[in-house]
Amino acid sequence: MKRLTEKLLGKTRDGTDQYKIQNYVDSENPAHVKVMKRLPKDDYDLLVSACDVGLIFLDYNFTIPNFPSRLLCYMQSRVPVIAATDVSTDVGTVIESGGFG
Repeated sequence: MKRLTEKLLGKTRDGTDQYKIQNYVDSENPAHVKVMKRLPKDDYDLLVSACDVGLIFLDYNFTIPNFPSRLLCYMQSRVPVIAATDVSTDVGTVIESGGFG
């Protein structure tokens, strides 16, 4: 897959606030945003490998440790990671100590 030539912010997973992102895209029609539904793993891995950075944003209200599986895809594709995490998870520490954040 060729590197993406345009700036593209995409969300490929369904989440509790998915509708907020979809509503924003529907009303504002931003040029470089595409909202995608869940992708098959091979397609998702291919998309990640074409990205410049992986993003992980966890809700600060989480009280149960959460370790997003997409981090493993980012690591496999050697994509640097930017994360904003909650205090209940160690995913931020893992990213920092692994040197890929």
